[in-house]
Amino acid sequence: DIGGTLAKIVVFQPRGCSDAPPAEPLLSETYRELSIYVPELGGDLHFFTFETRFIEDVIELVGEHFPTMRAQGNGPQQLMLRATGGGSYKHAAAFRRAGLVLDVGEEMVCIVIGLSFLLRNVPNEVFTVRSNVPPAASA
Repeated sequence: DIGGTLAKIVVFQPRGCSDAPPAEPLLSETYRELSIYVPELGGDLHFFTFETRFIEDVIELVGEHFPTMRAQGNGPQQLMLRATGGGSYKHAAAFRRAGLVLDVGEEMVCIVIGLSFLLRNVPNEVFTVRSNVPPAASA
């Protein structure tokens, strides 16, 4: 989601072997708590947030990193990024200049599709939403 103030990103990093750690960790040790290994998907999901004013830097980083992945045989011939939010439209030209294909979707539809994907592909997980429940006190 590329919003007016914040951008929220989820990146999937496949692992070669389900028990092996990723060959090149995407995050430093400091930010590992923002990642989760999902054996059913065969890799890690990494969660990031950053101020949208830095979107051009992120686009440049992805645009520079992707050709290296493709040349090493670790990436598809064309990288499609899925996005929601008004910033997706606002920054579409910057994605094109970096050689990235941006597929923009409506936010609620994408949430439902994403949740459906998780429910179908990650068995034995429980997802709950509770209203009017105070947060648990930390010890």
